[in-house]
Amino acid sequence: MARLLSLPGVQRLRWVVRRVAPKALILLYHRVSAPDADPQLLCVTPEHFSEHLQILRRYYHPMRLLDLQKRLQLNLWPHRSVVLTFDDGYADNFHQARPLLEAQGIPATVFVASDGVDTQQEFWWDALERIFLSSPTLPANLIIQLGGKELTWKLDDASPSQSQPSWNVLAEISPTARQQAYLDWMKLMRGLDVETRQAILSHLAAWAGVDLTHGRQDYLPVKADELRSLPKDGWIEVGAHTVNHPSLSALSLQAQQDEILAGKTALEKILDRSVRSFAYPFGERRDYTVDTAKLVQQAGFACACSNFTGHVTVLSDPCQLPRFIVRNWDGDTFAQQLEEWFRD
Repeated sequence: MARLLSLPGVQRLRWVVRRVAPKALILLYHRVSAPDADPQLLCVTPEHFSEHLQILRRYYHPMRLLDLQKRLQLNLWPHRSVVLTFDDGYADNFHQARPLLEAQGIPATVFVASDGVDTQQEFWWDALERIFLSSPTLPANLIIQLGGKELTWKLDDASPSQSQPSWNVLAEISPTARQQAYLDWMKLMRGLDVETRQAILSHLAAWAGVDLTHGRQDYLPVKADELRSLPKDGWIEVGAHTVNHPSLSALSLQAQQDEILAGKTALEKILDRSVRSFAYPFGERRDYTVDTAKLVQQAGFACACSNFTGHVTVLSDPCQLPRFIVRNWDGDTFAQQLEEWFRD
């Protein structure tokens, strides 16, 4: 009690809210699939996802994102409320996740980057994985010009056996030459404009002898017809995720506004209804600014999801809702993780 009384007024209020007010969790998924390689840990297998849904249905209160947003100001939502979200707009969200969601009667929001809709190409991060980690062979050296500098990688140890399909970005081992090049390019690509990013991908694909014009079927984004097939009040709501999935803070305010509004407009044209929710690409605090959040609000979105951890409470900013990333955990591990998140 002495500690509570010693806190400044705002901190005291937050302390009370964290311990007394209802909490909700927003979960962040990306894919429901079982690929050979998953270096970014984006995938949850259909078997594990089915276990997750059974646990949520039995022990928690799954609800829609927009319903949570409506109740936010009133501080009225059921105890242990959980919202499911998916980022990017992979087709497997609709082929694999949708039937499981419908079978359990659990809603989810899928945030779709509109430029990926109907394309036969993979997202750029998957293209990088295909080039550096899945190619059977690679040239010994990579030399490329970027930002007026010549960048060089030596890949003479990059034999097929060293690509290690089970490797991921959190592995506590020294990366091979292939893996280090992949990590370097993931970091470099994040802050590039769309035109530069595409030019570099084309250069890398030609260097590696990879045809990126036809992506791997299991990695492709959703089709427009699949979005149109969603009933208006069905178990999947579509949210916006910009056009090209940039780190918005790297763009001018005008370019940010264009990405935000054009992505919304494109999806609304496909769906023939309004799109009310948004997720910041990448979503870490460095990937958008206070001005970005204002642009999202001005665009007419009711809420926006970020990619940093935290509970949703009455104090949460509707345009910066925190989320917890879900990994490919079995049911027992997922249940344990949920309990830990709610206790924190």
